Amino acid sequence: MTTHRLGDQVFQEWFTAMSQMVWKPVLGIMLPIMLGQLSTLPQLSCPSLCLSSLGEWLISTFLSLVFCLSLPLHLILQSAPSFHLIIVIGATMIKEGIEDWRRKQQDIEVNNRLVKVHGGGKFKQTEWKNLKVGHIVKVEKDEFFPADLVLLSSSYEDAVCYVETMNLDGETNLKLKKH
Repeated sequence: MTTHRLGDQVFQEWFTAMSQMVWKPVLGIMLPIMLGQLSTLPQLSCPSLCLSSLGEWLISTFLSLVFCLSLPLHLILQSAPSFHLIIVIGATMIKEGIEDWRRKQQDIEVNNRLVKVHGGGKFKQTEWKNLKVGHIVKVEKDEFFPADLVLLSSSYEDAVCYVETMNLDGETNLKLKKH
């Protein structure tokens, strides 16, 4: 008998909970929502959720695919079921192309920086892209180091040099180098 009463109580609690639920569409999916939670439902609006996640490329790519699939183009392009996927892959390729172009512009800017190279008994300025193995380079305070260098001498006592390697490892602290 106790099991029957316990079963009745569980059923009554379940029935009460189900009677307090309303089925509402949230992001296109019908979900059961408790009546007390209806006031928080506007916080789950589609634009706010989409805008908060657009920074993540994977999610925005997925949303682009869902958008493309929601277009009625399938009626026109029934012979090309991969059309939507081609659109998303094309957009990804365009994005990658833009990023490659920006990196190339940065490389051109870096390779055109000037540096003092020893030759003919004096130091002459040349661009980084013209440096060769074996050139003796003079780097002064607060100048960028071109590529890989071996420290031969320093104007500081004890022949030390402080180098910031932020472009290599992201660390902004100065590292001590000795020859």
